[in-house]
Amino acid sequence: MAGVADLKVYDKDGQMVAVVEYSGNRSKSREWAMEFRRNILEHELTPNCPYFLIVLPDRIFIWKDAGVEPELVEPDFEVDATPFFSRYFDLRDIKPGQMHRGIFELYVRSWLQELVYFGLRPEIPDEQRRVLIESGLMDAFKNGDISRMSLV
Repeated sequence: MAGVADLKVYDKDGQMVAVVEYSGNRSKSREWAMEFRRNILEHELTPNCPYFLIVLPDRIFIWKDAGVEPELVEPDFEVDATPFFSRYFDLRDIKPGQMHRGIFELYVRSWLQELVYFGLRPEIPDEQRRVLIESGLMDAFKNGDISRMSLV
């Protein structure tokens, strides 16, 4: 495969800080996420940057400084994604896991743009807030930018 992951996030200085892979599927295990990440790194040209995220409608897996070797590596953080995406699902009366991949991409991009430009919404529960802050994502993303990956 010649492609790269779905989205990339840059910090305020223009340095790539995260590669984001998303899937409209839901309820995947940590083991699935570890294998999915390994397969991506094994078959796609993936830039080395501080964060690697796999975003599902109901889970987010975050690796920090894990490198790009195609190995099975436990995520450093895992969090319930429902509070981040529920309002998007409610707008369209779409059930998580029952949507076209392109629709979920819009949701993920919207969520990332919120984080980059505005921070966490006030209604986000403490557990999700804590994970994104403790992982360093909030500081890394603040005033940054998002773009789609392109073939190199």
